[in-house]
Amino acid sequence: MNVPGPLVYKRIWFCFSLLFILIVAGCTSLEKKKNTAVYDSLTLMVNQYMKTHADSALLLSAALYRVASATGDNSMVYEASKLRGKSFQTARMNDSAIYWYRQMCNLAFTTRDTAKMLETCNTLGTLFADIGSNDSVGYWFGKGSLMAKAAGDSAYQAGFSANMGLYFDQSGQTDSAMICFSEAARYYEKHSDSGNMAQVYRNIGNLLFGQRLYAQAKDYYNQSAVMNANMGNILESGTDLTNMAVAFMMMGSDSSRYYYRKAMRLFTEKGAVNNLLPVKFNFANYLKGQGHLTEAEQTYKEVLSISRKHKILQGEMYSLNQLGRIEAFRKNSTRANKYFNEAIGLAAQNKQTSDLNQFYHEAFEGNMELQNVGVALQYFRKWEHLNDSLKTSRQHETILKYKTLYESQVLESQVHDLNNELKLKKSQSIITLLIAVLLVLGMTTIVIVYKFRNKQARQRQALAEQRQLHAEQENLFRKIELEKITLEKEIQDDKLVQMNLQIQLKEQDLVYQTLLRTDLSNLNQSIQEKLLPYNLLFTRKKDQQEFLQTLQDIARDAAHNPLADFEIMFSQMHGNFFEKLMLRCPDFTKSELQVASMIRLNLSTKEIARLINQSPATIESTRHHIRKKLGLDQKESLTASLISI
Repeated sequence: MNVPGPLVYKRIWFCFSLLFILIVAGCTSLEKKKNTAVYDSLTLMVNQYMKTHADSALLLSAALYRVASATGDNSMVYEASKLRGKSFQTARMNDSAIYWYRQMCNLAFTTRDTAKMLETCNTLGTLFADIGSNDSVGYWFGKGSLMAKAAGDSAYQAGFSANMGLYFDQSGQTDSAMICFSEAARYYEKHSDSGNMAQVYRNIGNLLFGQRLYAQAKDYYNQSAVMNANMGNILESGTDLTNMAVAFMMMGSDSSRYYYRKAMRLFTEKGAVNNLLPVKFNFANYLKGQGHLTEAEQTYKEVLSISRKHKILQGEMYSLNQLGRIEAFRKNSTRANKYFNEAIGLAAQNKQTSDLNQFYHEAFEGNMELQNVGVALQYFRKWEHLNDSLKTSRQHETILKYKTLYESQVLESQVHDLNNELKLKKSQSIITLLIAVLLVLGMTTIVIVYKFRNKQARQRQALAEQRQLHAEQENLFRKIELEKITLEKEIQDDKLVQMNLQIQLKEQDLVYQTLLRTDLSNLNQSIQEKLLPYNLLFTRKKDQQEFLQTLQDIARDAAHNPLADFEIMFSQMHGNFFEKLMLRCPDFTKSELQVASMIRLNLSTKEIARLINQSPATIESTRHHIRKKLGLDQKESLTASLISI
């Protein structure tokens, strides 16, 4: 009989091991294929639900991320993180969206995948642009632009240049914005990318429009309109034509009417009601401004008809309101108030508070034009009451927010204290119970004895109390009437004191804010002047550029004039002070008006000199000129005279 040797056993062991490995590999492969299929299905569902059901998209994206993490595939995890961030962004949960986009960013930079890094920079920059965080927008778009340039990716570089142009435009850096837009346009023109080129031309048109260069702006709008029309983007072309109409209107050209009609015709042919209505409404406003009331009325009625047909509440309300203003201009009181009431009724019925507030004010102004003072006063009171309600509601929301935060902190402290006291209370419960029983028995005995002793005394006093009751009631009635009269007077006095106190507080806050902004502006200017020589200490050009950019930001902050904000806030607080002052003497200069407003706030000469950065002697001279123009004697107080205006 032959006995198997060691080599045979080794071969058998090798075969079993190989079979085990093949089985495990097969199961793993099947599991991976299964996870991949689930991943693909979830990805499709997240993209679908993101457009219609944000909550469902959030739940599905969470499941998608778990499946992707189970696969261990970085590409799947990256895409899952991106979809998770998009889901939160769609749901307006921006903080969570930023968190998941940063997860996506970490994966992209960890794997050193250039395409994904560029996509991440673009995604985060776009999100921060939607939020309105300009500093973060500039950082991510700038970083993406540098990476695209280093990687030689011209397409991404052009996209980042266009986005940086928008960022610079919003920041007021029009020259930098034009440079970025021009770079993007050159790339798109070179590669015949008409879609993006049309968008860049529109952005350039918007930039020039903001600079009031309407003739140049309409040329760029025209190029964008032609490109979009050639590509079949009719709605985009209609938008550009609308922009051209507005540019011509600002230039005072009748061509505005032509382009408005052309844009409306395009939107009508495409059945784009949501695009058509605002253009038609603006066209009606243009006609009304030009004095073509009949044509404007017809256009407003068309807007009203389309809005009612398609159940567009905003179009219906605002067209009714404008029809009311036209009838008010025509002095037709009945029809004007009919339209006003219809607009107000729709706003009230649909709880459109801000629109209702505007319609009350429009109805007030319309009836003032009609000289219906009584009706106008009714609308004004409703408008004023609604304004007060809105302010009170916002104040209540703020108070409730801080109250909830305070109560949560107090609750946490109380829970902590209760946990510490729980053990002590358990050990003292029996003693406390015994003491409570003894106290109850003692108090019961005392009460019984007290009631017994006082029973007879109460009986004796009852007759005397009845006799005194009638006389006391008469005295009480007289006293109540007197107290009522006194209380009403005190309430009126308190209201007057409270109103004066509020005005004083607002004035003090205005002075404090202006002083603070003035000191901050001077400090920024001083910092810039002192730091500028240190630019030469940096050896790298990039560091010098970043240092200069920081100095430019400081210079921009220093260039802001706090006195402009002071004049706005002062006008809001004291109404027609400047107009009344100019009626007294039309020869007042701007600097004299500024000094007069600060004297009205009871500021000293030194405080005024500090605010407007002039010497006390100059302020004294200005005070003398103001006194002279108001015709005041030396004995009369300038401050008291200005406060009385």
